[in-house]
Amino acid sequence: IVFDNSGYEVFTDLCVADYIITKGLAKSMRLYVKTIPWFISDVMEQDFHWTLKQLKSSENVNLQVLGQRWSKYVEDGIWTIVASNFWTLPYDYTYMADVDPQLYKKLGEAKAVFFKGDLNYRKLFGEKNWDPATPVDIGLQSFHPSKLCIIRTIKADIVAGIPDGVAEEIEEKDPKWMHNGEYGVIQFSKNKVAIQ
Repeated sequence: IVFDNSGYEVFTDLCVADYIITKGLAKSMRLYVKTIPWFISDVMEQDFHWTLKQLKSSENVNLQVLGQRWSKYVEDGIWTIVASNFWTLPYDYTYMADVDPQLYKKLGEAKAVFFKGDLNYRKLFGEKNWDPATPVDIGLQSFHPSKLCIIRTIKADIVAGIPDGVAEEIEEKDPKWMHNGEYGVIQFSKNKVAIQ
C-alpha cells in the first residue's frame, strides 16, 4: 500500500492491510510512506508508529488489540515500512524506473500495489489533462511495475478510466464534481512491465 493521509485515513488503510493478512490474501506487505510531507497530512514513518502507539494505549480494548497485533506484524516482518524520497520528488511515476529503479523493483515484487489518494493519482497519470474516457492503462503510460489498485477521491482536474459519457453526465448535474471531493474512483490495472 502506498499511503496518502495520516490520522483516520491511515487507520482505515491499516484495517484493509490487516484484512489482507488475516484472510491469507498475502503473507506479508510493504507499507510505503514519505520521508517528508508533500502535504501536511501525508503519512511518514513516525506517523505510522504514532498511530500504533495511540491504538495500544487506547481505553478501547478492541483498538488495543489492533495496536498490539499490528505492532507484532511489524516486529515479525509481516508488515515492512518502506520510506522513500521518490514520493516527494518533482517527477510523475513514469520516471520511477529511471530515477529510483530499486523502488520500482520493490513495487514489482508485489502481487498488487494499492495507491491511495489524489496526489498519488495525479502523479500516476502524469499530471496530464486526460480525456476522462482514456483507458487507465493508457493514462498510466509506462508505469506498470505490478498490478495496481488505485483508490482516490477526485479533487483535481485529472481523471481517466471513466466510461464514455459518464463524465459529461456528471458534469451536467454537478459542474464542480472534479473539485468538491464528493466523487471518487477505484481503478485496476493488470499490466506489469519489469525493468530490463
